[in-house]
Amino acid sequence: MKEESYELIVIEKFHFSDGRIVFVGRVNGSIKVIPPGYCDVQVRGQKKVTIWVHGEEFPETKQIDYRAVSTSEQMAIDSPFVSGEWKLVFRQ
Repeated sequence: MKEESYELIVIEKFHFSDGRIVFVGRVNGSIKVIPPGYCDVQVRGQKKVTIWVHGEEFPETKQIDYRAVSTSEQMAIDSPFVSGEWKLVFRQ
């Protein structure tokens, strides 16, 4: 069986006071709901770190093109956030 993958192209990243980071973006792939699991954070095509995400958040918006996931893991990434240059790559 071939391993399927999909990615979230990150448009926005939010940091909350409880330590969570929420990533919002568009999914490349045919996943209906992003489940909890590990994903690779890539910046400009280079893997920076692997993190655990809690699964898909459901933002209160009518814009259905955007999807969101959150993590409580701390990330030490030396690249500044630039919309569209960050991706979360998931494997099923």
